[in-house]
Amino acid sequence: LNATRIPSESVLFNIDQQAQITSKEDANAILAVFYKVFFDHLGYYGFQPHVAEFEMWLDKQKIYPEFKTEFNAIHPKTWEEARIDYFDPVVTDDIATVLAKINKVDASKYETILDDIEDKQKQSIEDFCNRVSEYINTKPKGFRLNFFVDEVGQYISDNTKLMLNLQTIAETLATKTKGNSWILVTSQED
Repeated sequence: LNATRIPSESVLFNIDQQAQITSKEDANAILAVFYKVFFDHLGYYGFQPHVAEFEMWLDKQKIYPEFKTEFNAIHPKTWEEARIDYFDPVVTDDIATVLAKINKVDASKYETILDDIEDKQKQSIEDFCNRVSEYINTKPKGFRLNFFVDEVGQYISDNTKLMLNLQTIAETLATKTKGNSWILVTSQED
């Protein structure tokens, strides 16, 4: 059985439950859900993609664990609890203080970091697939990341835009990851 020897991770989700973060009218509704579940899978705060982007950036700098430790030392809540109130001035001030300490610069440099990330944030199928590909590249050769999406038919129903969107994500993902990331869907509809 070769399948069991290939290291892989699975992201399983019900699209209807996850899609509360956005409106079906939004052409990128499905993409927004994929970002959310991917960020959640990595342990980031997927509900607010700009916070997840911030956490991913900390990880790339190799300071995320240190950031959390330092943050927890000065803030009444843990980072995982505090990030839910990412807009709270006390939280943003503490983020700036911690980053200033870690990077040995003035805190003012980081006062608006979350807002800056939110302003610059541009979700696209290309960007999402590149991120998944980058993640796969940090893993052993042959690693796969598969997305299992439940109840797609119910969610998409007769919205061809959403169907095309899902198709494009699936195709781009397969191309960018050289076939190491698949989307598998279940549906009770045809």
